[in-house]
Amino acid sequence: MKNLVTHRAVNPFARPVRGVELWRGPSAFDGEEIVALATFHSDNLKTGDMIQTWVFRTDRTPIETWTGGGETSICGLCPMQHKSSGGSNLCYVNRLMLQGMYNAWQRGLYPKFSPKHHLRYFAGRPIRLGSYGDIAMMPLKVILPILKVVSGHTGYTHQYRTDFGQDWKKYLMASTESVESYRAARKLGWRSFRIRASGEPTLPGERVCPASAEAGFLTQCDRCMACHGAKTKGRADLSVLVHGRNGTPVSFTRLSVAGKF
Repeated sequence: MKNLVTHRAVNPFARPVRGVELWRGPSAFDGEEIVALATFHSDNLKTGDMIQTWVFRTDRTPIETWTGGGETSICGLCPMQHKSSGGSNLCYVNRLMLQGMYNAWQRGLYPKFSPKHHLRYFAGRPIRLGSYGDIAMMPLKVILPILKVVSGHTGYTHQYRTDFGQDWKKYLMASTESVESYRAARKLGWRSFRIRASGEPTLPGERVCPASAEAGFLTQCDRCMACHGAKTKGRADLSVLVHGRNGTPVSFTRLSVAGKF
């Protein structure tokens, strides 16, 4: 008598996943379709092994978005985006490194986020909101269930001047690049993370990011977690000297002196 083998249906949610598609929809900035992904592991030496989040245009690759003038959909008012989008092209993120992630998403390797099936991947872990792109381009309500189960979060946005960005004030730092933008963010009730030009001192109320080279790498972001927005009143603003690829500090300092930020 032949053995009868029973084949059970495979539950796709039972397999470990590299990340999830958090949300897909219109950019809060210009209405173009974007997608937000979360990846569950990172070898970033500054942040440590935090869950990372990424925002892409759905209709073009990161390289095409970068050079084709489409970064405003995911970066909004950021002055560091590519010149084709009206920025200075001083963003430190390597878009070539993002290509594989985008391609994997297109192949369906990032399942759509389901609280029932995927919150366990976030539980007790730290998360970084805004590894590339601006997380404020998506609805805050998608992130809130995740923030309830993570061990802590960091987050950054350049949308602190926009109406839609105000909902994120409690959870994100305002990304600023000048004394003027710092003061504007503070006036609106935001805590700030400010990039300073070479040789520029910190302002009263600011402290140097302890996970930076400037501070001697005293810690990593996954242990510090100071950049969690204005949820806790009275916390200091953070600042760091400009860094990035070769030439970025010189270019940033030159543009800063010229009042471009």
